[in-house]
Amino acid sequence: MPCVHHVRAPTRMSTVLRVPTLLCAHLLLLGHAYFVVTGGLDRLLRCAYIRYGARRCVELRIPDVWRGSAVATEPVAPPEAALIRQRRKDRLPVLSVRDAAAAATAAGVSMSEAGWRSIEAGRYDGPKDKLAIMAQVVGVSADELAELGRRHGRVNVVEAARLLESHVRQRAAAEPAVVASPLDAESAPEQVLEMILKGIDAIRSAEGLTDGQKSSLEKSLMDAVMQSVGGQIVQIRTTLEILGERHS
Repeated sequence: MPCVHHVRAPTRMSTVLRVPTLLCAHLLLLGHAYFVVTGGLDRLLRCAYIRYGARRCVELRIPDVWRGSAVATEPVAPPEAALIRQRRKDRLPVLSVRDAAAAATAAGVSMSEAGWRSIEAGRYDGPKDKLAIMAQVVGVSADELAELGRRHGRVNVVEAARLLESHVRQRAAAEPAVVASPLDAESAPEQVLEMILKGIDAIRSAEGLTDGQKSSLEKSLMDAVMQSVGGQIVQIRTTLEILGERHS
């Protein structure tokens, strides 16, 4: 009878995977030897791990070995994968994995639906270029990604954040509406640039508008951004002047 083990998903639903017969034979021999020597303790190993990828492992116990089965746990998704998954599902309407993978591919990184699912589930650590584009697709900012990477000691996530910020600035610098405005794409806050680019994308994806109307709306968007930024600058300067007078 082939040796099998059950995989426990986070939802407690289980599937059945086959463990090679040769491995089962070795485990049974080891279990039998230990059973004879110790007089029948009910465990061969408190916890033995057999890796299936980045984080998948199997917990083996003596009674399970005798029955030819073992218990396995699903991989634990790293923090960046969990954040990307949550942001994708928070979108209204919910962004499907298929559409997210297609958007990532359109943004310049080849991404299959299966590949997106594997990174989200934590089956392997996503390369920094893919993490950067995935974050962009679901609306995770470079600042958020960098802070998360530093907090959890995830070097590849910090590098992905740098790539994301660089990509945002390069795209903003190439947008006609941004170029025509007084805004400096090299020094402007990354979050401001992301908001502008999202607005431009929304305008361009709108149906029933001519190219001229879309261009006009993009210009209006930039005018509104500059007015808002200008107003904030005036308010900050006024506050600093008041504070300076109080301390003088």
